Amino acid sequence: MDTYSEREFDGVVYRTGPNISRMTRTAEVEIRIPNPDHLLKPGMFVRLCLDLERKENVTVVPDAAMLRQGSEVFVYVVNGSKAYRRVLKLGISEGDRYEVVEGLELGDLVVVKGQHMLEDESEVTIAEEDRP
Repeated sequence: MDTYSEREFDGVVYRTGPNISRMTRTAEVEIRIPNPDHLLKPGMFVRLCLDLERKENVTVVPDAAMLRQGSEVFVYVVNGSKAYRRVLKLGISEGDRYEVVEGLELGDLVVVKGQHMLEDESEVTIAEEDRP
C-alpha cells in the first residue's frame, strides 16, 4: 500500500546525472518537491509521472488512420465526395495518438476506416453512423 496514495506532489526536475546505465537504462535525477508539511521523508520510494513535454490545443490523429510509405506518413482527408492524400509532419505522441505539426487543418475529416484501399482523389461515401 502506498503511504500517500490519495495525494499528489508536484515537483520540478532540478538536476540530471550525466550518465545512463546501459544495463538498467536508468539515470540519477534530482527532483525538488515542496514539502511544507514534512510528509516526505528520506528513503521513501515514489511512483512518478514525468511530463517531458506538454502541449495543449493541438491537432491529433490516431495511429490507425495513418499510412506509411518509406519515410512519408500520410492520411486521407474527405472533401465533398473525394478523399485526398495529405502528407503529415508529426510531433509528439501519447499512446496511439500523434500530434500533427503540418498537413491538417482544423475541421478536416480524416478517414479512419478503409483508407488502405484509397488513392488520391478516390470517390468515397461516408456511412451515416460514422459521421462526427
